[in-house]
Amino acid sequence: MIDTAVQRAAAQDNGYMQSQLLGLRAGGEYFSGDKAAALADCRQASALIDPAQDPATAIDKLAIEAFVALAAEPASIAGLRRRVDGIVGQIADPAGSRSMQYLVNAPAAAAAGQE
Repeated sequence: MIDTAVQRAAAQDNGYMQSQLLGLRAGGEYFSGDKAAALADCRQASALIDPAQDPATAIDKLAIEAFVALAAEPASIAGLRRRVDGIVGQIADPAGSRSMQYLVNAPAAAAAGQE
């Protein structure tokens, strides 16, 4: 059912809805044990959100991607950290995004052995 909804959202050129649906599918894959497929869907979902237009959603998607990457590909979290830091750095008032930034920075530091 989710696959059909993802296809419809793509056909309607609705990147936001497609991103949300890919996130749902990633959750199912993650909790079913297919961490690699979940990470692939998270990456696709993140790529569909333009940080310049919707920085909060972009950061949310990257935080979820970081959570999944921690289990599937820890080395990739450093890149996610840089992306989130870059988005937060472009926000006029970043206070509301700091908690999500921390949710990416903490596992990135742990994956790098920086605790």
